[in-house]
Amino acid sequence: MTILYEVKTGHTEKVLKAFARLYNENKKGTRNIMIQYGIMAGLLLAMPRVLHFPIYGWVICWALGGLLVGLGFARNHLTYRSLLKHDELYKNKTEIRMSFGHSAFVVQDKEKNTYKYHLIHELDEDDEMFFFYMEEGDMFMIPKEDFVLGTAEEFREFIERSTDKKFNKIHLNLKERILMERQKNQQKTKMK
Repeated sequence: MTILYEVKTGHTEKVLKAFARLYNENKKGTRNIMIQYGIMAGLLLAMPRVLHFPIYGWVICWALGGLLVGLGFARNHLTYRSLLKHDELYKNKTEIRMSFGHSAFVVQDKEKNTYKYHLIHELDEDDEMFFFYMEEGDMFMIPKEDFVLGTAEEFREFIERSTDKKFNKIHLNLKERILMERQKNQQKTKMK
């Protein structure tokens, strides 16, 4: 296989933080859990007033409500800390080498696996990483700064051509979201 692009990476703290954020945003049921946390926190914060609790009841309910709100906001950090403790590739500092050829790519960590591009069913990216979702349920994260052969910009174009898919931008701030919506609306009006 002729190697066109190569990445030398590993499960670094940066990669694990990105995975924790992505996992919490895309995990099925996360929104439902956050809604439930919000409702429970609201009930705990309102309950003392409605039920005319004494002052210690207010303190207990507000403390529990605050704890639920804190857990909701800290979920990415808690997931990240758990990954630091349990991820064997991180603990062993295992190097992951990804080599991309014309029709397939090879991932080598503890073992060597080859994947055809048609097995990639979704492509995402943020400012620092590319994310590949494979049909078998695997996911690959490629830090844009870890290319040892080729550049991230060239690689993006190559993968989009090889898979016939476009990268979805994720982890957008409010300004980027508004800009994307404006562009979509302009495209819709041009089509009419």
